[in-house]
Parts: sequence; structure tokens; C-alpha cells
Amino acid sequence: MPKTQPWWKTLIGGLLLICLSIGMYFYLLDIDQPGESKRILAPIAFLYNTGGIWLATLPFAGFGFLMIGIAFKDRETQKKENKEDKED
Repeated sequence: MPKTQPWWKTLIGGLLLICLSIGMYFYLLDIDQPGESKRILAPIAFLYNTGGIWLATLPFAGFGFLMIGIAFKDRETQKKENKEDKED
């Protein structure tokens, strides 16, 4: 069986995505202020113009929470595999 990446790397990636979405939320809040002009990437601008701040930030947070869930699932799987290896 090929070795998978450690579960904690996936956990850190998920936490970073959630932090990114929080930072992006506050960055986009500044755009709403009158007289402010900031540059944002075209895909994010499209999402922001289509559905507002929430549509632009929630996909990143959603993928972050998904990655955290996968990390905990992988952690449990690795625990079971280690327990089975010790019993052999």
C-alpha cells in the first residue's frame, strides 16, 4: 500500500484555507467603503460581483473545513492501521 501524506499536513492546509477566507472577508469589506479602490483577482472579483462577500469567501472556508474533516478521517485510519500492525 502506498504511503499517504501525514494527516496533520492536511489539517494545516485546511486551517490555512480558513484563515485565507477570513482575511479575504475583511479585505473585501474594505472595498465596500466609499472612496476605496483595491485590486483583486478576476475570479474573486467575478464571485464578489455575482454574490457578494459571502460567495467570494465561503468556497475557501468550505474547502478548508472539508480538508479538516479528511485529516481527522485519515488520522483515525492511520490509528487503526498502527493498531493492527502492533497486533501482528
